[in-house]
Amino acid sequence: MPKIDFPHLAAFVVSCDSPTMAHAAAKLGLTPSALSAKLSTLEAQIGVTLFGRKGRNSFPLRSAVWLYNRSVRLLLAEEYLSHAKLGGSAAPSAPVILKLDVDYTWTAISYAVITAIRRFHSKPDHPYVDLIFTGTGAFGMQNGPSHLLSDAVPLGQLKIQHTIGTGVSGPSVVVAPDHWTRLTHTVGERPERGDIAPKTEIPDLPGTLQSDTKFDRSSGIATSRISTTDRSLQDLRGLIDDIRKSDLLLPQLTVPQRLRIQGITAVPVIRSPSCCVTAELSNDHELLLNLLNDVRKGVEAPSGWSEATNFHPKVSLKQISTVNRVVQTGSMASAARVAGRTAPMIPAQLEQIEYALGTRLIDRKKTGSEPTDDAERLHSLFVGVERAFNDTLGERSHIAAAFEQSIRIALPVSWSADSLTSECMAVALSAFHNEFPNCQIEVVEGPRHVLHHGVLTGRFNIAVVGRIDPQVGSLLIGRSEDVVLIVNRKLNFAPQAERVSADELRSIPLLLAPSQLTMHQTLLTALAKSTVQLEPVMRLGSVPLIVSVLRRSPLGTILPASVMIKEIEAGIVDTFSLDHLVPPRRLWAIFSTSTPLNETERALISHVKEAFQEANSSNGRVVP
Repeated sequence: MPKIDFPHLAAFVVSCDSPTMAHAAAKLGLTPSALSAKLSTLEAQIGVTLFGRKGRNSFPLRSAVWLYNRSVRLLLAEEYLSHAKLGGSAAPSAPVILKLDVDYTWTAISYAVITAIRRFHSKPDHPYVDLIFTGTGAFGMQNGPSHLLSDAVPLGQLKIQHTIGTGVSGPSVVVAPDHWTRLTHTVGERPERGDIAPKTEIPDLPGTLQSDTKFDRSSGIATSRISTTDRSLQDLRGLIDDIRKSDLLLPQLTVPQRLRIQGITAVPVIRSPSCCVTAELSNDHELLLNLLNDVRKGVEAPSGWSEATNFHPKVSLKQISTVNRVVQTGSMASAARVAGRTAPMIPAQLEQIEYALGTRLIDRKKTGSEPTDDAERLHSLFVGVERAFNDTLGERSHIAAAFEQSIRIALPVSWSADSLTSECMAVALSAFHNEFPNCQIEVVEGPRHVLHHGVLTGRFNIAVVGRIDPQVGSLLIGRSEDVVLIVNRKLNFAPQAERVSADELRSIPLLLAPSQLTMHQTLLTALAKSTVQLEPVMRLGSVPLIVSVLRRSPLGTILPASVMIKEIEAGIVDTFSLDHLVPPRRLWAIFSTSTPLNETERALISHVKEAFQEANSSNGRVVP
């Protein structure tokens, strides 16, 4: 796993929320070049490009939204640990859930909500507030447990959004009124107020606008003057380019704060429909109402937008993980073994987190290590933070693919350079590169268990295998090339009938690699069910080694014929069909079910499937 901790996330968040990198560096006590190096290291560690560079300055890309929102959630949880009243009465263990659509990232609404949560957390005996950014696609936190304290029933849920009009019904209440503003690129004198410009666009925000006709009916403005855009409010460079061509109409509290420092002028709109920030409450619990009041204060009088997310972590993920391992195993020695650390590291990490939180978490006894009452109170949050941190890192491959930055695909080790399967993959990768020229592709090989584990942990976006485990998602690619019996002509093998019998197969000295090749594992299992027990004379570790030995020795092997096409054409080896003994082989694309496939990943799988279909229909080598 990448070596990332809370200080890295805090520096990243400040960099996203500061007007310039120099401003962010000053906040963090770094030089601009040191901060730039820190961010470059973060990008390299997770394999996702998060910032665009222009001259000496940087700006967050849309891909940064994924890490930003998850970082804010984790930093709020870490800060709550520091605020928790320990050694006294227990704070309520049940959390409060606050939901905010991911499209509000980097807007005044988002900063007001974050400020409200931090204010709420600072009050004695207040419960933890889990900020969940909802939405579809790569950014939403719709996967995994619904909140960090997954074993507790929430006290209630609060959902914040923007709404056209001032009339609300049902569980919704008005948090604060708002007004529309026109973002325009101006040269010279700045306009103070104005009407809708001839060319104006409105983004489709959640809860804000269903269509431009709704805006038209309430304001009397000609519909032809307004068009909707699917441009995300987090696509800062794209928005700036668009505003230079056409004005952008937005409620004041949904304007991305970074746009205000990019030469964009915000002009209040004279004739526009009413709009407001609303909240939807699941119940009227007193603590939920208190949180709503804090949100209302934050929206009505927003604090400095670069101050809302200026976090100063006191504990580290390694320290939290250490507490979890000691509580889980019941001893420091066992915790060290589980964590793969030396024994002295465990008490050192415990002392650091106990000093940071101002309380003892683990009682050291002769019979073992026991959690204190404070550790029992915080343990579920410790576990939730560690799980959420690891889940975030596990998503990084899919985020890179979603933004056409990189895809890691894993293949079986049996796909040598001369095999038909490799040619199919070459055709597929070439076609994919033509469609997505900016997406970096990394292809790795490994045994079946490594491929499955890599997909489940997020190391690989996709893997292609011949046999699948139930823990992964899968899509059928198609039939693979059949395996055949390949024998060196020096063996002078000639079957007595048209087909090789089971007894004849047993008599051939075979080279196999059942520990490395899934096809040989499957082959031996299938033949054993048919009472054909094969015992190879050599168990080799790779296909190239099998080919090299077979080229020189009177031996045989079982592989796809295309693996040794050169030797077949040169008359060094002969091939014999085994379709009466070995079932047809099929290939599958596997992926993690915790992260749905995005369009880029589906496109790659589609190209792979087409290449194999073409190979099967032609019964020969695929020509790129």
